[in-house]
Amino acid sequence: MKLWKDRRPGAFFGMSLTMLLPVSFGAWAVTVNPWFMDEPLLFLGLVLLPCALIGGYLGAVIARAWYSRSLLTANLLGIAWIFLRPVPQGIEGVDLFVFGMDGATWDLIDKLDMPNLERLQAQGSRSILESEEPMLSPLLWTTMATGQHHDDHGIRNFNTSVDRVRVARVWDIADMEGLSVGLYKWLVTHPAEAGESGGFVVPAWLAEDPHCDPPELSIIKQIELSNRLKRKNKAEQLANWQIPFLAIPRGLRFSTLRHATFLWLAEKVRRPGPKEKERDMQLLRVWMDRDFFLAQMHREAGKSTFDSVNDVGEKLTGQYGENPLPGAVAEWMNSGLNVLRYGQSNLKGKPTNIATFTIYSTDALSHNHWGWMTQCHDMDTLTFTGADENCPEWATAIPESYQQGDEVLGQILDEIGWDTNIVVLSDHGFRPADEGDAGKNFIPRTEWLKKQLNLYVGAVEVHREGKKISVSLEEPDIDGNVTLQMEKLNFFLSNLTLRGRCFEVSSDGMCLDAEPDAPLFSAVLREESQRTVGLTFRVEQMTSGDLEQRDVDYQPCYEMEGPGEGCSAKLGEYAKLDDPLAGVHHPDGILLASGPVIQHEVREEAAHLVDIAPTLLTLLGLSPSEDMPGQSLWGKENERMPANYYDKLAPGADFNDLIGSPTDDSSSGIREEQLRALGYMED
Repeated sequence: MKLWKDRRPGAFFGMSLTMLLPVSFGAWAVTVNPWFMDEPLLFLGLVLLPCALIGGYLGAVIARAWYSRSLLTANLLGIAWIFLRPVPQGIEGVDLFVFGMDGATWDLIDKLDMPNLERLQAQGSRSILESEEPMLSPLLWTTMATGQHHDDHGIRNFNTSVDRVRVARVWDIADMEGLSVGLYKWLVTHPAEAGESGGFVVPAWLAEDPHCDPPELSIIKQIELSNRLKRKNKAEQLANWQIPFLAIPRGLRFSTLRHATFLWLAEKVRRPGPKEKERDMQLLRVWMDRDFFLAQMHREAGKSTFDSVNDVGEKLTGQYGENPLPGAVAEWMNSGLNVLRYGQSNLKGKPTNIATFTIYSTDALSHNHWGWMTQCHDMDTLTFTGADENCPEWATAIPESYQQGDEVLGQILDEIGWDTNIVVLSDHGFRPADEGDAGKNFIPRTEWLKKQLNLYVGAVEVHREGKKISVSLEEPDIDGNVTLQMEKLNFFLSNLTLRGRCFEVSSDGMCLDAEPDAPLFSAVLREESQRTVGLTFRVEQMTSGDLEQRDVDYQPCYEMEGPGEGCSAKLGEYAKLDDPLAGVHHPDGILLASGPVIQHEVREEAAHLVDIAPTLLTLLGLSPSEDMPGQSLWGKENERMPANYYDKLAPGADFNDLIGSPTDDSSSGIREEQLRALGYMED
């Protein structure tokens, strides 16, 4: 039996050999992405140490050694580079940073430990940001960006793109003034196109293809799309092993890769349910977005590994005072730095003057987890009451998403500076479904209603939010008569009823229902704009069994090519019960701002969505136009420009040329899957 001293060379060989792959991977990662190693101790403990122990044991068993010293030297050099490489710090040149938390509400923020938002409140101004109907996110985010109501800016539903925005947005005006803009997942920014003054655009979740500007950022959307599509897919399907090699050069960090790996293993081993998986994927996506956004901001500012090497090298070679190195070493290092400076001269970018970063986990999880939060938390303190069969561990999803948003906000501000102009906002708030009748009422399925309206009215979009349905006209009909279309739409919806046929029948065939033909629901209309109608419903309380058993007739009835009579089927084909654990939109969103000209205050009067664009322009020293109905909340406004002054900058300035032209619906499955997941649409 061999003694340890005989096996030691083999152990060192095995250790060095098994460590070579992770060390090479880590060295490559920090070379192409200097922010990769954000958890060095965990990388050491979870990756390098296990490899070393396994390799050492196998090498000791084999008791053979080849090139041990060379392998060990290579590993030591690689480890030194991984843990000692310079990391760029600080992002300069940002004049305005806007942080969006879709669907966030002060009711939750004030009960949670959110130190970064608390710090901003202590030095800035907070207010309620009052939303408007219909509370559909593409409309609301565009209202904030343009300072115009949705009738004027042209975005009316989810089926949209940036070329339908008919008025200028804040960043269109800023670009005209020579300011660089970085937009990260602001809604209705697809197809992506950065301004002439520089910057970048990564569209939000409604984008149906992975295109970003610059194109190398498209991997961000490609990862997102390839992992969630079940229908027509314009994004190349990525294998799991490909993602790190494509994402790390764009900024993916070790901590995010670790989260993703653990989730992948959990899915293979534990098979988590859909609610838990939704929570995990939403949180993971925010970590990924943080990584990509900060890396791109650094690149736009011209910061890279070469910058940091140059900074450290100049200090070591005596260019900043006394030379701490021997002359020969300093001369050798300086010659190397000259090579780096030459290569870096083409890498310098223009700092991003205006940056936006938006998270949607706070909204997505509130749609499907709100009831679980209220059921499993003390709502006075938002303290989790404990995990059991009625309160699973993932019931904490919404508080986790809020606190994660706060952490990401702090990490971004640590880079760009807390003294710049900072605006935190949401497009609307959230609240629980009405108590007492949640899960007992039913409303029409959106796809059925859309089919009927398309036959009778023309092209429409139908989306659900809680118990309310919004119906909007897509385009004018062939005669361009919007008024006629709206009259037809109102007529159809005003007469929409769903009547129950006899539900309980006696043995002799007699109907035992008290009111067999009473309407099960009828529409209550509220015209929300020139092209949009909101519906709420008078409904009868039902059970899930009724959906499968009860036969119904509906009127008006327009099947196939024209009107018909006696349209009937099982109730479940035309309606669905509301979700008893869902949250619904509330008009009170959040607004928080901090900056050189912003005083500490709590505004008693609510701000409005249309106030955001004039406010952002004022903080940038630019002028709003007279046709913006809102006002600047902080800072002194410059003299306003004439009405329609900025219209030529609108992405959809030529929108009228598009009316009546067919739209590309080849990727509708991409958008519809997300809308179904959030409850805006049903099959």
